[in-house]
Amino acid sequence: FNPGLGHPNLQNQWGPTLKFILGTGRPLLITAHSTIDAERDRSLLKKAIGEEGSDAEYGTNPYASRMEFVDPFPSASGSRVHLVRPNHSFSILQ
Repeated sequence: FNPGLGHPNLQNQWGPTLKFILGTGRPLLITAHSTIDAERDRSLLKKAIGEEGSDAEYGTNPYASRMEFVDPFPSASGSRVHLVRPNHSFSILQ
């Protein structure tokens, strides 16, 4: 699923949930809508669960949508347009 872990408008909500999910010992498949999205998610994972969060490797999803959209939530940094593609990339956390 695409949780928006590191998105500026969503990131504060994920810490306890991630710790719980990863504490189950089961793998977790997450997707990102862009390379920027994946980097933000990796940064939040590192904050939430420590150095092992920085090990999240995102790969290009060959089944990703080819449609592009402008991110509907403005970034905290301001004016830069951020194009996203549903399920652009994926990572499996163990």
